[in-house]
Amino acid sequence: MLENLQDTPESVILESVLEGINEYYSLNLSREVRKGLLENALACKATGGPPPLGYSVDKETHRYVINEYEAEAIRMIFRMYLDGSSYTEIIAELNRRGYRTRRGDLFGKNSLYALLRNERYTGVYIYIADSAKHAKGRYDRSGNYDENAVIRVPGGMPAIISEEDFHRVQERMAERRHKSAQFSAKQEYLLSG
Repeated sequence: MLENLQDTPESVILESVLEGINEYYSLNLSREVRKGLLENALACKATGGPPPLGYSVDKETHRYVINEYEAEAIRMIFRMYLDGSSYTEIIAELNRRGYRTRRGDLFGKNSLYALLRNERYTGVYIYIADSAKHAKGRYDRSGNYDENAVIRVPGGMPAIISEEDFHRVQERMAERRHKSAQFSAKQEYLLSG
């Protein structure tokens, strides 16, 4: 506290009142910020942070618009995956063409996986409220959120890929995930089954 308080009984009361006012101000400010973010989300506006790859934020409307250069990379990723290309082949092609992630890094398997799972590319605006965060302050990447913590607005942002292609990719990813590892082994192991 910056106030110069004397060492008197009245100062104890004044100090506790000032601490209460400061705590109220902080909690009220937090509530107002969350309310503003929620209002922006309901209007399908960007709520801060970098936009997903393939999108930019219009400075006037604060809505997502397609970044054509990056969107072409997104389309290529989905197209190649549907054509049967492996992550390694897709990554090699992206890096050969000079595409980078939102952070400016080379693509890797994790970034491809996240892109292929991102429903926003079908035009669904998604806002995940702070209540979906873990105690460490990070979002649960598994997608297992409380329904009340997520706002989903179909058509809330421009689509880069079709819903049909997105669902076909999800099906293919599920198939690949459930394939047995025994078919990919280079040699047979004695205790493998």
